[in-house]
Amino acid sequence: MNRVIRTLSTTLVVMAAGAAGVSGLQAKDRAPSEPLALEALHNFAACAVKRTPEGALKLLSLDPESPEFQKARLRFAKGHSMCAGGGNRLGFSGLILSGDLAEAVIATKYPAGGLVAAAARANPTPVNTVEAIGICVAKAKPAQVSAVLATVPASEAEVAALQSTADVLPGCVPAGKTIKLNRPAVRAIYALGAYRVLAGTPEKPKA
Repeated sequence: MNRVIRTLSTTLVVMAAGAAGVSGLQAKDRAPSEPLALEALHNFAACAVKRTPEGALKLLSLDPESPEFQKARLRFAKGHSMCAGGGNRLGFSGLILSGDLAEAVIATKYPAGGLVAAAARANPTPVNTVEAIGICVAKAKPAQVSAVLATVPASEAEVAALQSTADVLPGCVPAGKTIKLNRPAVRAIYALGAYRVLAGTPEKPKA
């Protein structure tokens, strides 16, 4: 079994069995890495979910890599420009935005500790491979994933909480694949996995 994980405090490289080099799964979007940018996007998502939770739920039902999602997220961001604060434009990736929206929905819709109970019984179908990884970790370590989501983004507390999941993450990567992510992207994947465990398999859009 060739599984390698580097420190979660900087860049994470996870290799599943048979993986050779950094290939296969990749984080296509560049996640914002500065603490202030991460906090601003986190606050934007919380504001947007408070204003139109239905719109956030629709986004979370879509595959972030699909053209439909890309169009929907631009409309969503434009429709919630008042949440950016001072008219500032926020740069964001689809993965990080989805993760922040998932966190905001979890905080407003589900009780504290709900992930632990849901993880024991839920077996949702993920919308893509990245979400499948998050579901796997959330089901294996629901309390630890909840602890990650309770921290301030880009904080030392977040680093410590993420380290508590480092032993299970490699085993959640599909065989023969490698995923290279920074810390904000790992948190986003956990948030998406936790949300899917709590919310269940999304309904397919009507034709």
